[in-house]
Amino acid sequence: MSYFLLVLLWFLFGLSNYKTTGFKKLLMIIACLSFAYGIIIEVLQGSLVETRTADIYDVLANGLGILTAVLVLIYFQTNLIKLKSKI
Repeated sequence: MSYFLLVLLWFLFGLSNYKTTGFKKLLMIIACLSFAYGIIIEVLQGSLVETRTADIYDVLANGLGILTAVLVLIYFQTNLIKLKSKI
């Protein structure tokens, strides 16, 4: 759920601030950076924190949240493009 919100909010921020970037390009950049962030956090969690371990299922859950956000944003693409033109 947190990665769903991360992608959603980050995309809306990017949509309003980067007017020259295309919809799908911006979405792919944000999805890839979010996924890389999740992997980095898991690796650091496994190596730096003694009471926690890295788990592949956490990475998969993060990826599922990212994928869900991407699908929702693609579904509402026309409405978001109209919103972008008003900003």
